[in-house]
This record gives sequence, C-alpha cells and structure tokens, in this order.
Amino acid sequence: EHDSNGGVQENSCGALGNLANGSNEWKERLLQAGVLDHLFKSMSEHASNAGVQENACGALWNLAGCSNEQRDKLMEAGVLDHLFRSMSEHASNAAVQEKACGAFQNLAGGSNEQQARLLQAGMLDHLFSSMSEHVSNSGVQEKACAALRNLSMGSAEQKERLLQGGVLHYLFNSMS
Repeated sequence: EHDSNGGVQENSCGALGNLANGSNEWKERLLQAGVLDHLFKSMSEHASNAGVQENACGALWNLAGCSNEQRDKLMEAGVLDHLFRSMSEHASNAAVQEKACGAFQNLAGGSNEQQARLLQAGMLDHLFSSMSEHVSNSGVQEKACAALRNLSMGSAEQKERLLQGGVLHYLFNSMS
C-alpha cells in the first residue's frame, strides 16, 4: 500500500537494518521471512532516493555480518548487483558509499571461495571508485580499507589479484 512512499520505505529499511544487527539466528529469521525481497524491491523502486539506498545498504551491511552459509544466500539472491547499482546511482553520496562498503567489508569476511566470487563480480572496481570519489571521507575510507583487509586474508592467488588490481595505490592514498 505504501510502496511508492519514499519516507515509509526509508524508515522501513532502517528498521530492518536495526533488526539485522544481531545474532546469526536473528539474521536467519529475517532471511527466512523474505527480508531480501523487500529490501531489493525498495532499492529498485526507489533507486534515486538516497535515504532509501543508505538505509537499505545499512541493512545489507548488518545482514552480511553472518555465517558463510548465510553469505552464500545473500550472494545467490543478488546482493552484489543491488549494492553495485546503489553505489553507481549515488556515487557522490558518502553515506550510501560508506554503508555499501560496510556491506562489502562483511561479505569479504567469508571463505576464500566467497572472496574469489566477490573479486570475480567486480567488487574492487566499486571499492576503488568509492575511495577515489570520497578521498577526504574517513568513514568511506575506513569501511573500504576494512573490506580490502578482509579480502587480503585470502589465498595467494587472491592477493596477487589485489596487487595486480592496484590495491596498493588505494591503500597508500588512504594512509596519507
């Protein structure tokens, strides 16, 4: 009934994010109840609304701090596509970027296989774009560097991919 009301969607996504800030059991209950369908619908139908995107990305950030099995569910449901679209549509919005980078941070905390899937999907490009666009924003830099920290814990092949992708340039810029 209120799917066209941006304010309702923004606050609902914020409430879902708060609910997702808990144990894996809480997250599983939300996933079983269909939280991703509702978040993704809000993100798609309110693509130009930065408040909806910020709160939805925040909810995904909280949801992504979960078990590897739950991370698989998130990735299979299309979480990366939605995060990528949100980041692209709101490239100049630091709050959206910070929340999306936080989601990447948690997604990158998974298994080597999950990390490889993130790299294959193009997560580095989005992290690097965000870091470049928001050089002076410590929140964006912190969350993006945390995602890179998690990715750098992967296999030697993944580390090589990070180095070949230019990770040192972005890390050194963040540290300056």
